[in-house]
Amino acid sequence: DVTIFEITGSTTLAGGQVRYDYTWTAGAAKPLGVYDHQQTVLTAPVQLHNVLATGGVDVAGVGGASSVAQIYDVAGDSWSADIPMVESRACHAQVGLDDGTVLVCGGLGIALMQETAEIFTPSITGGNFAATGSMQFQRRNFKAIKLSNGKVLAIGGYTNAAMTLATPTCELYDPGTGLWSMAAPMCYARGEYSATLIGDDLILVVGGRGRKGTSGAALTTLDSAEIYDGSTGRWYWAGHHGSTGSYLSHRAELTGTQVFALTGSTEPKRFGLSTRKWLSSNASLDGVREGGSTVVVGDGLVLIAGG
Repeated sequence: DVTIFEITGSTTLAGGQVRYDYTWTAGAAKPLGVYDHQQTVLTAPVQLHNVLATGGVDVAGVGGASSVAQIYDVAGDSWSADIPMVESRACHAQVGLDDGTVLVCGGLGIALMQETAEIFTPSITGGNFAATGSMQFQRRNFKAIKLSNGKVLAIGGYTNAAMTLATPTCELYDPGTGLWSMAAPMCYARGEYSATLIGDDLILVVGGRGRKGTSGAALTTLDSAEIYDGSTGRWYWAGHHGSTGSYLSHRAELTGTQVFALTGSTEPKRFGLSTRKWLSSNASLDGVREGGSTVVVGDGLVLIAGG
C-alpha cells in the first residue's frame, strides 16, 4: 500500500525544541504486493515526479522474483498497468540517469543471479524496458549511484543467491556506450550497506555485512565506513562508527554538513563531512529498526519509518 507523509506545521517549544505537526494519508494500493523491490522518482517531463516501482518478491511467496513494473501517479493517486521488464529481479539496484531514463541492474531472478541490466524509457502512456550491457559480476543487495559525469557506480553486494559471498568489486556504467568497466574495489567486501552521495562525486558507504581479514573469513556485521572519490576513482578509509547491531538497520542520510546514520542500535551516529569523524547523536530511537526506511523531509529533518 501507499502511505503519504506530510508535515503540516510546527511549534517552537521552551528550550528551543521544535514540535512538528504531520499527517499520514492512505494512498492507492499497489496492484501486486512485493518486497525487495526498487523505486525511483522519475524526472522525464512525460512522467515528472511519478514513481517507478520494479520487480520484487510476491508477498504471498508465489512465483519468486517479479518481471513487471508499475508507475505510481502522484497527482492522480493511481497505479499504471503492469509494464513488462526484460528480466525478473529482486534485491536489485536502480538509478535515474541524466536523460530521464532509469538504469535497472543485477539482483536475483527466478532461481538465478543476475548480471544483466536494462533501461526504462518513460512515455506518456507508461514506458518500456530494453536490455543494455551486462555487468561483469552477478550481484544482489547492492547500490548503484550516479556520478556528476552521468556514469553510474555499482558497489559491492553479494555474488551468490545464499548471500554467503560478499564482494568488494565495483563497476562503472557508461550511458553513452551502454557498457560496464571495472572500477577500484572497496577496502572491504560488503553487501546490505548504506551508500550516500555526500558531495560532488563523493559517496559514503557505511556498515553492512561483509568480510574482515582473509578471503576465507566468515561474513559479519561491519561498523566500518569508506568514501569513494569520483574525481580520483579511489576509495578512502572513513573510520568506524562503533555500533555492532544488526546490519539490516544500516541507513544514512545527508543533512547539511553531516550524515545522520542508523547503525544497528538505538543511538544514531553522525559523520562530519569536514572532520571525517564519527560522533554520537543527541537523541535515542524508541527501538532498533531492521529493514525500515529513512528519508530527508526538510531542512535537517530525517523521517524514520517502518522496520
